[in-house]
Amino acid sequence: MLREHGVLYPGAQRRDHFLGSMDLRQSDFLGHSYEATIGSWQRLVDEVDAYDGSAVISHETFARTPKAVIPEAVGAFDTDDVRVVVTARDLARQVPAVWQERIKNRGVVGYHEFLEGVFRSEQARRRTGGFWMPQDLLALTARWAKVVGPEKVTVVTVPKAGADRQDLWRRFAAATDLPDLEYDFSDGGSNPSLGVVESELMRRLNPAVAELSWPEYESRVKKKFAEKTLVTFSNSGRLKVPGEYHDDVRAIGEETVKALEASAYRIIGDLDDLRPELGEPDGASPDDVEEGTLLDLSLGLLGTFVAAKPARSSRPPASRPRRLARKVRNRIRRLRDRG
Repeated sequence: MLREHGVLYPGAQRRDHFLGSMDLRQSDFLGHSYEATIGSWQRLVDEVDAYDGSAVISHETFARTPKAVIPEAVGAFDTDDVRVVVTARDLARQVPAVWQERIKNRGVVGYHEFLEGVFRSEQARRRTGGFWMPQDLLALTARWAKVVGPEKVTVVTVPKAGADRQDLWRRFAAATDLPDLEYDFSDGGSNPSLGVVESELMRRLNPAVAELSWPEYESRVKKKFAEKTLVTFSNSGRLKVPGEYHDDVRAIGEETVKALEASAYRIIGDLDDLRPELGEPDGASPDDVEEGTLLDLSLGLLGTFVAAKPARSSRPPASRPRRLARKVRNRIRRLRDRG
């Protein structure tokens, strides 16, 4: 529908923009290199250049594009009208979300250790590398503005919690000049959050499945277990920024808002959305979850899997217990060898 009305969203699959970002940055993902990455950036560029109209290439990992690569990215297109759109939300929501996403991507670092790295480390003081490269909104926009010009940078703020679910879409559509059409949102994807206890259980689980390849982990653990099963048990409350870091979050939020107010960037939305709503200073932390609580959750999950109807298999049913027993014996042996 967009293509028919003058806007191209290039690529044949949903992941093509992610692959293009990795190809542009010459990066892998958690040590895994997708074969389809090779040449994927140029394929997007070629499709855009062959189209007589505007185009949108969009993925959060473009925020990690190194300063030295940005001129190459912008200059790849056969046009001098490359515009940059950055969507951003306040750190009170972003910090917990980043840690949880890392946990769903086989992370093992505890929440407190993560927070210390974000707010107390040398990188935190300089806001470089690690968490801050894609999350320091002022540095991020400045990197791209230096190449395309500040007048071609747009910042879209994410509405505060509780806003209409389509508000962000409407802001992004305005930022990218999308035509006013009857869009269908019924098949929109979601990225559900885990609760405090569920996040900690996931973190503890990750070392036990370390031998899985990334594609196996993504399919079995992240998608099937975390985002389809574990999330249904998520009733332990949302993860928040602890009180000891509230002053840092407020200060960064205020600095960001004032700098954007004084900038030449186009702003879509309300800059007040970037001022954090922190709530009570104390709340449940994954680091404080008791073993018994984790055990109760684990038993509930185990009961769900045991009670589930087995999937059909073309192999003889009798072979399944033997395969499972062999895997368990091998796992026990490896754990014993590790001491």
